[in-house]
Amino acid sequence: MNHKTLLLALVATLSACRRDGVRGLDAHPEIPAALDFGVLAVDQVKAIPIVVLPGPAPTPTPTTCTLAASPVRVDFGKLALGQTGRQVVTISSTGTGSCFLQKPYVDATSSAALSATPLEGGELKPGASGTFTGTFTPAADTPSQVSGSVVFISNDKDHSPLSIPLSGGYLAPPPPPPPPAAAHLVVAPPSLTFPATQVPAAPPEQSLTLLNDGGQRLTWTATSDDASMTVSSTSGLLDAGASAALSVGVAAQAAAGSRTSHLVFDAGVAGRITVPVSITFTSAPPPPPPPALLAVTPLALTFTALAGSAPAPQNVAVSDLGGQALSWSSAVDDAAVGFAATSGTLAAGAAQQVKVSVAASAFAGTRTATLTIDAGAAGKASVALTLVFTAPPPPPPPPQYGGSAWPKWHHDNRSSGLSHVDTSSNVGTVKWKTFVSAPVACLTDGRTDQKTRCGTYVSSPVLTEAGNVVQLGGDGKLYEFDRATGKK
Repeated sequence: MNHKTLLLALVATLSACRRDGVRGLDAHPEIPAALDFGVLAVDQVKAIPIVVLPGPAPTPTPTTCTLAASPVRVDFGKLALGQTGRQVVTISSTGTGSCFLQKPYVDATSSAALSATPLEGGELKPGASGTFTGTFTPAADTPSQVSGSVVFISNDKDHSPLSIPLSGGYLAPPPPPPPPAAAHLVVAPPSLTFPATQVPAAPPEQSLTLLNDGGQRLTWTATSDDASMTVSSTSGLLDAGASAALSVGVAAQAAAGSRTSHLVFDAGVAGRITVPVSITFTSAPPPPPPPALLAVTPLALTFTALAGSAPAPQNVAVSDLGGQALSWSSAVDDAAVGFAATSGTLAAGAAQQVKVSVAASAFAGTRTATLTIDAGAAGKASVALTLVFTAPPPPPPPPQYGGSAWPKWHHDNRSSGLSHVDTSSNVGTVKWKTFVSAPVACLTDGRTDQKTRCGTYVSSPVLTEAGNVVQLGGDGKLYEFDRATGKK
């Protein structure tokens, strides 16, 4: 008989003794309620003392294996790549009998990121416990949510297999940021207009702003098709999101005119922008017109008439020689003098003829008056007026002058050439003077039978019936002069 056969026989014998009520098998402290030879290798013998007591066997007390886990489940929470979560789990024997555990294992459906160690089987006596550590280590390919379990198989009739769930979450790293956006050039404002500027001045400078609203640095250059246009900077760098302020100027010029020039900002692949620039130069305004200037012509007038008659009216020209309009008014210091307009308005360069009249005077004589024309700041002028009234001419010759074959130079047919009427006390003035004719050289005159005469004739004037004066000239001819004007 080998050792294995002997062992089976011993177990059978002990079971029969208990069945037959052999007393004392369970009373000895060295004898357990159940024989457990443990795990023996081949040919290994384990001896257990057996005491057989007389009398009936006592009633055995039943025992129970009860396993409990704390915590009953493990949640590692959310872990990022490179982090590891650990949790210790305690397995306790809380029943009245020992628990015999097979080697625990991680369920095959569990995530590869979950593990547990150490996992060992064996006996857990009542009140004893053991531990293992659950671990969660997410990898790059770990799903966002993982689960698994550690399984214990034992002689616990109610909780075998005992499964402790494991769970966790993987916080995947955020995706890498997208590459920065390409550089992009923006120019504001999109066009420039210089205010109209009077030559020869230069217009004020204008402002431009360059902006890189892309995600990478750019390099820019500025050029112009107008040599008179300047830019404060013609090249530069702009980081992403950066801006630069520029000043644009235009040189002064002598001639008026308008044009549209262009500024070109070139940033390569970041953009090429053309900015139109409107430029206007205006001519200098004409000088302001000169002030109004009053001119009056003539500045002297002489009115002549016979007493009892009114002289002929005359005109005065009132002019504005300046560049602005004027208003004038007139006044005269003689009530007998009338001015056709007492006031007026003249545009620049205009003129107006105004009639001056003088009322008749019953008495002969000479007097003066002043006509004043006042245009304020435009000037003031005075016209000197001379008013001459003469006595009427003598009455026409008496009737005896008429009917004569030849004019007479004496008072009547009986009187000599010297009038017998005394006129030395008469008041009067010379009315007119005239030149009759110059003497001529010696000539042969057919009127005197071709006789030659030399020198001139001397004679006294004579009066015609109408009162005109007849005088023999030095050339031997008779000339008649109008009694009022002295004209031949």
